[in-house]
Amino acid sequence: MLREILASHDGVMRTRTLLESGVSKHRVACAVSAGRLLRIRRGWVASPQADPALVFAARSGLMLSCASPRPAGSGSG
Repeated sequence: MLREILASHDGVMRTRTLLESGVSKHRVACAVSAGRLLRIRRGWVASPQADPALVFAARSGLMLSCASPRPAGSGSG
């Protein structure tokens, strides 16, 4: 279940979204401890196989548009 949910978000997602998808805090903590899930920033997790560009964007507080990164919350451009 965890793997499928992460895959549907390209391997990077907000922890809150993961919890809202039905994954328990305990399961998230166990996955992080086991290395099956990376805590990349407060409130964000990623699978170890996630695209490095997406991990970088989330870690930096950026969102990737179709052409280039832009600050999160800056609107659609």
